[in-house]
Amino acid sequence: LAAARGGGVRLRPVLRHPGVRRFALLALPLMIGQSVVVLDEQFVRIFGSMTGEGAVSLLNYARRIMLVPVGVVAQAAGVASYPFLAALAAKGESDAFDATLSTALRNALAVIIPLSVWMLLAAEPTMRLIFQGGGFAAAETLASAPLLRVMLCGVAFWAVQQVVGRAFYAHQDTVTPAVVGTLATLAALPLYVLAGHAGTRGTLGVAVAGTVAVAVYTVALALVWRK
Repeated sequence: LAAARGGGVRLRPVLRHPGVRRFALLALPLMIGQSVVVLDEQFVRIFGSMTGEGAVSLLNYARRIMLVPVGVVAQAAGVASYPFLAALAAKGESDAFDATLSTALRNALAVIIPLSVWMLLAAEPTMRLIFQGGGFAAAETLASAPLLRVMLCGVAFWAVQQVVGRAFYAHQDTVTPAVVGTLATLAALPLYVLAGHAGTRGTLGVAVAGTVAVAVYTVALALVWRK
């Protein structure tokens, strides 16, 4: 800031600039709308706490490992493909846009599905290697491994959602993903509620609810995009 001011640049808010208004209109739906991919962590805490002592910790440990392939592969695919999708959308090159979107989806799934299967098979030793020790004993490893396996079944849906969501953004449509995400969240709430009232067995139910919710949201978003 000091260097800019020394060079003669002055900063002042220009809220009436058309670019600011456009940005606000595009960002507002994403701020208001809520999707399961955003609220899943909160749902784990709220409904997991209803299923028994220590359930939230087990769910969070499993969720943390599940998010590794999501962050490394799914989010990377979405971020990397977005500039190309946005440029093609701006030029109106729909055929090239569809081809780029299909390539991004295929490549992401080609990596993330076998990775998820491998992590699913190695769920127990993975939890033991990373977390076991101190207060996290063998019993916690055995209890968290099934939760991780269930959550890993939804990783491919996370990947599709990351890419398809950016297809909407590339067309400057932030309303549709926000609406679909909000409706999917409302539809998933009964699953979380049922799991929360299932006692100690509900811990696995919360993991299942999260996986099903992400799958429903992704399928709905993909169907809307296809239409």
